Amino acid sequence: MQVEEDAFTDLLHIAPHSLRISHQQAGPRITFLLRIVLFAEANMKILKIDQYTGQVVSVTDERNLNQTQLQNISKIRYFCSDSIQSAGLDEATQQNAALGIYPPERCEAIKSYIAACRNEYLRCKALILAAQTNDEADAVQFVAPPVPEGI
Repeated sequence: MQVEEDAFTDLLHIAPHSLRISHQQAGPRITFLLRIVLFAEANMKILKIDQYTGQVVSVTDERNLNQTQLQNISKIRYFCSDSIQSAGLDEATQQNAALGIYPPERCEAIKSYIAACRNEYLRCKALILAAQTNDEADAVQFVAPPVPEGI
């Protein structure tokens, strides 16, 4: 179970104050449970886990609506930037397109893709800000537009 042990070691680096167990005591089941607890801690959620089965019994969301909205807007902003970067559009390429250095067709394709990503971000942001509950805000999904030909 080297993979599980490596994952546990990574968790120790992320949040050592959260863990009350030594590396020698960590088995695959404990490592799995710690992953769940750390994920929940980062999202300000409280998980109750059955000590015998390892099943999640309940999840309590401790965030207020404003915290949830800010967290989800940040997540959507990351997905938007990641979509642009994943399409091969680093900052230099974006700047060259804006300056018109590339052929007009390529410049237009790059600009239209960035605009489509921005529009999707703004759509998601509006839905998140209009949400009345944490669940509504958490349900908003960023859908990356298809990358056009010629980029």
